Amino acid sequence: MLLVRVAPDNTMISSGYERYTLQCLGCFELEEHLVFNGAKSPPTPSPSLDAALDTLESVAEPQEAGATSLAERLRPR
Repeated sequence: MLLVRVAPDNTMISSGYERYTLQCLGCFELEEHLVFNGAKSPPTPSPSLDAALDTLESVAEPQEAGATSLAERLRPR
């Protein structure tokens, strides 16, 4: 059997499963196997505080002159 393709499997609840496609060298028939490789998926990056506060400023309603916005009060100094 020859390994011809490896693809991540996202149908399982936990990560780390892959679909291995194997091909017979004699009859060229294909087989698929579900394999757990144990590797963890990379963590999803979370937005930084500054990016979140910039978004908050861009969607906030206009302020009166001299008023501080919520984003300005939350931003670390």
